[in-house]
Amino acid sequence: DVFWVGRLEDAVSLAAQGAANQVFQSAFWIISFIPSVVAPVVAKAAAGGNKEELSKKIGEGIFCAAVVGAMGMIFMYTMRERCLGVVGVVAGSSTAAQAAPYVGFRALTFIPAIVSTVGFAAFRGTLDVMTPMKITLASQMMNVVLDPLLIFGFGAVKAMGVAGAAIATS
Repeated sequence: DVFWVGRLEDAVSLAAQGAANQVFQSAFWIISFIPSVVAPVVAKAAAGGNKEELSKKIGEGIFCAAVVGAMGMIFMYTMRERCLGVVGVVAGSSTAAQAAPYVGFRALTFIPAIVSTVGFAAFRGTLDVMTPMKITLASQMMNVVLDPLLIFGFGAVKAMGVAGAAIATS
């Protein structure tokens, strides 16, 4: 995102993207404690060979992640300006005007983001490290393609600037 937003040659856009991304990442890692609990629980169930117990533990982890993700999403989405204030973005400033939509779009991804980290933990717990790597590679490639398209626009796709970076990352 920084590479492409930097190509806008607008310091405010770069500051907005950096501040907004920091807010999202910090909040996400604070609430994403569930995967560190899920991996050992899943590994124990997998080692026991009980597929029903394994499925139950993964389901419980995903449910808990969805609930925590929903709370994070609601908090972040409804309190964008306050959250940005934590990293020094002044409400009503031009930086806030570009950062708030970024935080809003990223906030909407709290549930899928935390559920995917729980899924990755479940894969690790069953000793499958290739599936998460393939998923991560595919999603990063999608971001590489969508970043310039959504930030600068192309054809019928209108330029969205910093908000386009958030959508591409999401």
